[in-house]
Amino acid sequence: MMKKKKILDLLMLIGLVFLMAFQVTGQLVHEYIGLITIGLFILHQILNIRWYKKLFNGQYNSIRIIQTIINFLILLLFLALAYSGMGMSQVVGRFMSFQAKISFVRKLHLFCSYWFFLVISLHIGMHWNMFIQMINKLKKKKNNNKIIARLTGAKTIQVAAFLIFFYGSWVFIDSRIYEYMFLKTEFVFFDYTRSGFSVFMDSLSLLGAGIFIGYYLLKGIQKRQRRKRKTAQSVVRRER
Repeated sequence: MMKKKKILDLLMLIGLVFLMAFQVTGQLVHEYIGLITIGLFILHQILNIRWYKKLFNGQYNSIRIIQTIINFLILLLFLALAYSGMGMSQVVGRFMSFQAKISFVRKLHLFCSYWFFLVISLHIGMHWNMFIQMINKLKKKKNNNKIIARLTGAKTIQVAAFLIFFYGSWVFIDSRIYEYMFLKTEFVFFDYTRSGFSVFMDSLSLLGAGIFIGYYLLKGIQKRQRRKRKTAQSVVRRER
């Protein structure tokens, strides 16, 4: 089951990156990928139904609260994306009488797409330890391979992470994505002269920057919690 979930998550992630590269895929391919991603997302929710059942079980610390908020934001943003996407879709329009005000769904789709991309990257970042564990397992299996050992070394990964973060941050500012997120600009500018490779690299770097923030945000909260525990333990010892 765990392997199936990982494969599903990877397919959804690939679909998301392609959806963000509209000028490469074009309208028709964009719509078909969107429909496939909707199907994958529904399947993802079904496979993770236990998470919903455990919502009211156990205690909520700061990490669980943040992760729960992010998960529900992902759900709401995706539902809005699916609705607005189908409202503008030429493919869906052939098979069902789906009517929506174009000006409204276009703004909604623009607003939600970039927010969804940011929130999903934070979500991945807060679960990035799973990827680190996979890297560590790979290192153990290939412990005699010097190239793999160097590529998966802690310093190499940290340097790569910082470079991706800074490049992704530059893309965010240079592409004025913040304007789309707050609807200061209602139309996305697509540079069709750029190569597909550069477009995908920009999307991946934006994703990487969000993952970086999510990962270190979680580490910061965990560090703060450990300090609180130590302080509480020291107080108890003094009272004794």
